[in-house]
Amino acid sequence: MKKLLSRIFFVDAPAQGVFFFLTLLFTLPWFLLVWLFHTSRVPLSLFVFATEGRGAGTAYAFIVPLVIVLLFCADALFLCVRLLPELWRTVKKRRFALLLYGVGAVLALCGGMFALMSLLVNLFKCLSLFFPFWNMPPEMGFVQQLGWGWMMLAGLLLLMMAYLLMGKTVSLLWQTSFKVLFGKGVLVLWGLVLVSYLCSLVLAFQATSRYHRNIEELAEYFGHPMTASGFANVYYNGRTPDAAYWKNVSELTRKKNVIFNATFCGKPVRIESFLNPNEEVDEEVLSKWKAHFIGNESIRQLEAMLDEPLPLPERNYSDEKLLASLPLNEISFIRELAWMERWRQRIAMEADDSAAVKMAWRRLENICAYMQNEPFLIGSLVWLAVEHIRLASLERLVPWEKTESAWLEAQAAKLAEMEETVKQVQQSAVYGEAVFAINAINLICNDGEKHLNPCVLRWFFPQVWRMLANDAAEALKAYRISDFADFPEKRGDNFMMYMLSDALRHAGTHKFPALVANLRIMRCLIDAELQKRRTGHYPDQLDTLQDPFSKQSLKYKKGLIELRITKLIPRKEDIEWWLSGDTTDSKNTDASDDSFGGDSIKEPPILQFKVEYESKTLEGVQVWSVGPDGIDDGGAPDKLINGSWKKNDDLRYIIPLR
Repeated sequence: MKKLLSRIFFVDAPAQGVFFFLTLLFTLPWFLLVWLFHTSRVPLSLFVFATEGRGAGTAYAFIVPLVIVLLFCADALFLCVRLLPELWRTVKKRRFALLLYGVGAVLALCGGMFALMSLLVNLFKCLSLFFPFWNMPPEMGFVQQLGWGWMMLAGLLLLMMAYLLMGKTVSLLWQTSFKVLFGKGVLVLWGLVLVSYLCSLVLAFQATSRYHRNIEELAEYFGHPMTASGFANVYYNGRTPDAAYWKNVSELTRKKNVIFNATFCGKPVRIESFLNPNEEVDEEVLSKWKAHFIGNESIRQLEAMLDEPLPLPERNYSDEKLLASLPLNEISFIRELAWMERWRQRIAMEADDSAAVKMAWRRLENICAYMQNEPFLIGSLVWLAVEHIRLASLERLVPWEKTESAWLEAQAAKLAEMEETVKQVQQSAVYGEAVFAINAINLICNDGEKHLNPCVLRWFFPQVWRMLANDAAEALKAYRISDFADFPEKRGDNFMMYMLSDALRHAGTHKFPALVANLRIMRCLIDAELQKRRTGHYPDQLDTLQDPFSKQSLKYKKGLIELRITKLIPRKEDIEWWLSGDTTDSKNTDASDDSFGGDSIKEPPILQFKVEYESKTLEGVQVWSVGPDGIDDGGAPDKLINGSWKKNDDLRYIIPLR
C-alpha cells in the first residue's frame, strides 16, 4: 500500500508529479465540458429557472462538477506545495527558469482570456439575432474584425505554449529531461482528451446528418419546402401583397383618437376593447365617446377599407433573414379593428340600424378571414382572439328581434364548418413553427459573415455541437403532428423541447379547443333561440353538443345567471376636461414615428379611470363549457372572494331575458 501511494503521489519523482498535476490542470476543463454537454439535462439543471425535476437531477448535475472542482483544488495545493518552494530557492540561482514560469503563466492567462472572449462575443452575436437590444460591448469590437474562430485558435495555442513553457520550467527546476516528464499518466490524460474529441466529433456528424434527414422528412410530411422562401410561396400562393394598404390602415388607426388609460393593473387600455356590451360606464362619458366614434373621419375611412377582403401585407420571407426578427406590424392592431367593429355593431343595434349592423358583421368576417392566413403561431393566436370577438358579437345578435331566423340557421351551419377551419389553421401554424425553428437554427449557425460564423467553434467543442444537433434533430421530429396538443411534453434532456413544449402544448390543449368549445356553445345558443321563436319560450332543457374539454355534453341552464359588471369611474378633473369638448389637444407629448414610416402623429387625449367590478344576477339562458381545467364553475365569471378575485375558466354565452 505504501509503495502504491508513493507511486500515485510521485513521492520519488517530484518533477513528474508536478507535471502530471499541471497536465491535469490543463485537461480538466475539457473533461468538465464533456460532462456538462453530454446531455441537455445537465446544463438545464444548472440554470436557476429550471425548477422542475430538481433534487435528484440537480444532485446528478453537480456531482461531477464538484469532483472536478475538488481535483482542481487538490491540483493547485499540490503545485503550491511541490513547486513554490523550489521557485523561492531558485530566485537567485535559476532566474531563467523563473522567467520561463512567469512567461508561461502570462501566456496561460492570455490564452484563457482569448478563448473566453471568443465564447462571449459568439453568445452576444447569437442573442442579437433575436434581441436587437443586446448590443455587443464596444471593447470587444476588435473580435468582430478578427473572427471568434481565430480568437479561439489563438487562445488554445497560447494555452499550449504556456503548458510547454511551464513544463520546461519544471524540468529546469529539478534538472531532469523534458521528455521524462511525459510519463504514462500524462499520456493517458492527453489520450483521453483525443479519444473524447474524436468520439464527440463522430457523434456530432451523425447528429447533424439526422437533423438534415429530419428536415427532408418534414418537407415530405407537410408537402412544402422547409425554407423561408418556400414558406413565402405557400403564404402568398400567387396573391399580390399591398404594402400601401397596411401603411394607410396603421396611420388611420393611430389617428382615430379613441385611446383611454385605465388604472387597471397599471396598464393602459382602450375603452372599445376593455368594455363588453353588458358592461357599464359613466353615461356622460359614454355618450360623449359614442358621438366622437360616430363622427370620426378616420374611423369611417378605416371601415371603408374593411368593407372588402383584406389584402396580404408585404413581408420579406428570405432564407437570408431571421424569421424571428420579421416585423408583423399588422397583427399589432388587428384586434383593435375587430373591437372597433363590435362597437359599431353595438351603436347600430341601439339605433335599430340593421343595415349598419350587417356591415359591421361583414367587416368582422373580413378581418377573421384575413387572419386565417397568418402562418405563425402568434398570428394563429390573434386569429383565435378575433374569432372570440366575432362570436361575442354574434351573442348579441342571436336574441335581437331584427335578426332573421334563416340568417341564424346559416350561421349555425357556418359555425359547424368552422371546426374544420380550426384544424386547418392549426396545421398551418405547426408548419410555420417548424420552418421558424429551422430558419433560426440555420441562421444562428451561419449568419452570412464567414469570419463570424458560430459553426467555426464546433470544431473546438464538438461535444456542444453534438448535444445541440441531437436536440435539434429530435425537436424537428416532434413537429410531425397536426395538433399542438400532440407535441411531446417538456423534457429536461432536450434543450429545444424544454423551451418550446409548454407554449406549443398550451396552444393545443387550451387555445384551439377553447375556440371549438365556443363554436359549439354558440350553435347550442342559436338552437335555443330558434326553439324560442318556434314555441314562444326558451327550452327548460336542451340537447347540447360535446364539450371538447370534458368530453361530455355542454351545460345548459335557464333561470338566474350571474354577470360581472366593469365600471370605469373617471377622475373629476378628467371628466370636466372631456365634457368641455376640447379634445383636439393632446394631454401628452408627441408620439414617435409610425412603424410603417409615417409622419409623427399626436397621441390622442388620455383619460384616467378607476376600475371597479361588481356582480349582478338576471334572468336568462346560458350554455357553457367547463373550460381547460375541467372544473364546472357553473359558467360564472370571476368572483370576488375575501378581497381577491377567483379566476374561473368556464366558457359561456348567454341570452338575457327581457
